[in-house]
Amino acid sequence: MAAFLCFKLTPRPRYDDDATFYKHLAAPVVSTTLFDWSTKTPNVFSKDPSVQNFTVIDGQSFVKPEFAKAADPYIVIEALTYMEGGVHHVLDHWEEEVDASRAESGTLAFGVYTDPTDKNKLWTLAAYESEAYLMNTHAKSASALELEKHTKGMRTSLKQTLLQKRGGFLYKGSPCA
Repeated sequence: MAAFLCFKLTPRPRYDDDATFYKHLAAPVVSTTLFDWSTKTPNVFSKDPSVQNFTVIDGQSFVKPEFAKAADPYIVIEALTYMEGGVHHVLDHWEEEVDASRAESGTLAFGVYTDPTDKNKLWTLAAYESEAYLMNTHAKSASALELEKHTKGMRTSLKQTLLQKRGGFLYKGSPCA
């Protein structure tokens, strides 16, 4: 997995103006240090980024306006692989879960997506107001328990990864324990 760096070149309050800020960036000690770090540090740019494309399933995703305002939402992306033909059998159960999640006040976003490269895989992306909300409310809801009951036997693998909001982007934290 490649590491990502995002630079937002906006003047910092300690600079009098844009010209002073950009002059600082162009100073040899700054530009050389950044160049050396980005080209000589192992694994920073040594691999291509990992990009995952999803196919949206009509009606099976939502994002509430509260998500944009949430300072530190608990965001989980899941890769779920099913037995051959299993995705077709679990989609109705996932649709029910999306509808129930939409009604939950602490679920800020939820979506179920197909994988265009693997017909036996689904992806989910969910954002909650907190980890406590996910564990104590959402995961114990009737719809979540029903989904698990009807789909677990067809699932062959599950990988969860936590994401964080940073500077308006989703940043990959670490795999869930």
